[in-house]
Amino acid sequence: SQVEWTLTKLSDEERGWKNRVVALDGELIQLKRDAVNEWKASTRGKQRTALMALRRNRAQTVGLLPNETEELAELDAEFTALGKARDELKSEKKNLMEKIEKAHESRRKPPKE
Repeated sequence: SQVEWTLTKLSDEERGWKNRVVALDGELIQLKRDAVNEWKASTRGKQRTALMALRRNRAQTVGLLPNETEELAELDAEFTALGKARDELKSEKKNLMEKIEKAHESRRKPPKE
């Protein structure tokens, strides 16, 4: 859910949070998503997919050979790092949105009796 911001009431700190959310939304998270997708489509990404298929196909017999297991572990680590970078930004955005919402809640005064 998109938080409604009224710029006039934002403190400098909150304005900083909001600007960061806008940057995360506008470009930064998408760049990380693109990096993940580009990696998947790259030669290394395709090699990882092929090794995973090979592991499934050989599951009942020999499994992956030691060099294949090592290569898959390296490729998995690369893929995981890219995904983690994306997820950290998504998490940062969520935390900032919650901080902004809390700041707004604290300013909403209950109606006078």
